[in-house]
Amino acid sequence: MSNRIGIFDSGIGGYTIYKACVEKYPHHAFALLADQLHLPYGDKSKDELLEILDSMMNGFRSLDIHVVLIACNTMSSLLTEDIRTKYHDLTLISIIEPTLSLVESSLDVLILATQATLSSNIYQRELKKKNPYRDIIEVWGRNLAKLIEQGDEASIIDFVDAYIAPHHVSQILLACTHYPLIADHIRKVSDATLIDSINVLSDCAKDYPPSSESSIIIATAQPEGFQSKIKRLFNDDVEVHSL
Repeated sequence: MSNRIGIFDSGIGGYTIYKACVEKYPHHAFALLADQLHLPYGDKSKDELLEILDSMMNGFRSLDIHVVLIACNTMSSLLTEDIRTKYHDLTLISIIEPTLSLVESSLDVLILATQATLSSNIYQRELKKKNPYRDIIEVWGRNLAKLIEQGDEASIIDFVDAYIAPHHVSQILLACTHYPLIADHIRKVSDATLIDSINVLSDCAKDYPPSSESSIIIATAQPEGFQSKIKRLFNDDVEVHSL
């Protein structure tokens, strides 16, 4: 059995987790599975998402990987007990619970998320448990993940100006791993504390054994294109393999 720790996302958001893991835990090995074939996830139906999830988990099985960080809020919102039972041979680590631990319970919060994540109501429900009187604002990210992947700066700025700038809140929960990549744009229109999942999810790797294997990045489609996105956004020279 491989000691690599799997990381799963639709794309470049997962790379933010992978990059943090590799830098913080150099004696571990990681395998990022970036599902460029089905990007974006946020506008897909639950049935479509479950089908994709099944395909990706089988991908990790084919790599003999049995611990997977789900670096995607949309997919993590699907992880009911029934779903976990289906993948009983895999340890699936949701991004949602670690992220919730970062939210200050006494303060209001804006949740920036995909339609699928917002529709699951998981963040709203758990935040209300801690403080039923807090104000929660929901902002649907629309096609923001795709715009980030494409590097469409003008459209990203238009989105931030239209949907983030009007709200005056204490905290903004970036409930998609793509969204920290536009943190600088958000800070230009808001002085809220920005909450992302990069450090808290990558820290989960410390609970698993190190490995002498090499880390690897795999894309389900257009590996060269994904490699180019990483170079453009992070200036990192990496090799991306096909699944």
